[in-house]
Amino acid sequence: MNINLSGTIRRLGKDKTVRRPGVTTYVGGFPTHGPDEARTVRMVVRPAKANEIVRLPEGDRTKGVVSFWADGALAVATVDGEQPGDVIEHDGADWEVRTLDPNLDQGKYYSGQAVRRGR
Repeated sequence: MNINLSGTIRRLGKDKTVRRPGVTTYVGGFPTHGPDEARTVRMVVRPAKANEIVRLPEGDRTKGVVSFWADGALAVATVDGEQPGDVIEHDGADWEVRTLDPNLDQGKYYSGQAVRRGR
């Protein structure tokens, strides 16, 4: 049985604002991120399960984690922090994308995890 999950995301998901940090430049040896670019992505977001949280580095596990399914690709933060990931606005908090898995077999959609980020 083949289920088109991208269609399910379009029907059950909600439009979320996703901000992509601007280009990183270095001023005096320190990274400075340019202005954010905001866009709307249709997605389903829910709290992450324990077996999903263990995919993240230990330092991120204590910040709060959500899992999401989106109909568009998102940028992932690099481990060294050089390039921040896309930021999802959900339930009054900002969530930075840490993992992203493209799923192209059952409709085109993306799943992943995001950690809570201070505003």
